[in-house]
Amino acid sequence: IADARHALTPRQAGDTVEVVIRRGPEDTPEDVTMRATLVEQLPPWRRTMLGLIPVRQAATKDRRAKPSPLEVGWVWPDSPADRAGIVPGDIITAAATVPEDGSPVTLQPIASGGELAGLLGGLAADTKVVLQRQRADDQQQIRLAVVPLPPIPPVAVPDTEATAATVVKLEAPDLAEPGWALLPTVPEEEPLGTLVFFPEPTGPLSKQDADTLLASWQAAVGRYRVAVVVLGSSEQTRWSRSDLDRVGRSLDALAGRRRLAYALVFPGQGAQSVGMLDAVLPRRVTIQPASPAAFRWVLLGESAENTMTGTAKEQASFDREQLMQAGLPVGEISPGTDADRAAFWCRWVETLGVL
Repeated sequence: IADARHALTPRQAGDTVEVVIRRGPEDTPEDVTMRATLVEQLPPWRRTMLGLIPVRQAATKDRRAKPSPLEVGWVWPDSPADRAGIVPGDIITAAATVPEDGSPVTLQPIASGGELAGLLGGLAADTKVVLQRQRADDQQQIRLAVVPLPPIPPVAVPDTEATAATVVKLEAPDLAEPGWALLPTVPEEEPLGTLVFFPEPTGPLSKQDADTLLASWQAAVGRYRVAVVVLGSSEQTRWSRSDLDRVGRSLDALAGRRRLAYALVFPGQGAQSVGMLDAVLPRRVTIQPASPAAFRWVLLGESAENTMTGTAKEQASFDREQLMQAGLPVGEISPGTDADRAAFWCRWVETLGVL
């Protein structure tokens, strides 16, 4: 990459360069020469998808652990995967992009969701892909094309018969103000998607405070089997940077108690996505252009009780525009009651692992 950057640095927009690409098997590679015209600025990268959501896999820090096969958990309605006939339970064993020049497709073995995510990362909309699908004893190659990620989750997200949900304290050594988690009643080995809820800052939370805040989440957590973590603020009127450290330690405490889904909770640095209701971006936040290595999905919205001033509403509108210009998908938070929004949030968590 450094050599390519060095060769392109002195050139200007409008210049034409020749690029030699090596493709094909390692033992019989073929060099292909292409001509490209440089532009002043690339359009923002936008996340694309096929519309398949893998079965949740638990997070692990053991790099030697063998990944589980990519089994389809559910399919985004009316997505390319849905229209191609992929169904829950299918195993994706190999994949490849389709060369634009018509040359043969060379399938790459796929051993995990992470490997397919790596192959799909950075693909532009309408790029054609071949998947090798295993269903029982039947193996089939399916051709489909990626599409832009919709900005809001589908309504038809699979759920289960509602189970009871319990509020537990997330205690950790040297953590003066532990967080609280609302956990569904499911087998301990079942990985949980996790959502961190930041309420209006009012200071530390008692068990009674946590019960009150999480009451509207009970049904959604039981249906979608998502863990919801809530913390009190260290200050009475605002959230501070020290609170973020407490979030991380609370999640560590939760991970010591339950298995957490890798795709939903630990995608890299920081949170995978963020939703803001009646709020604006913190002033110190720098919006980075979207990229396969630094992707965020943002949801914004206003409640019926919204008390933001005109200036704050103008800032929220400006935030939305800046996020969209950076290539981030920006969706609208579903209106309704607190329970309606809780179900919306949990459906959103369920879609974050989409490929």
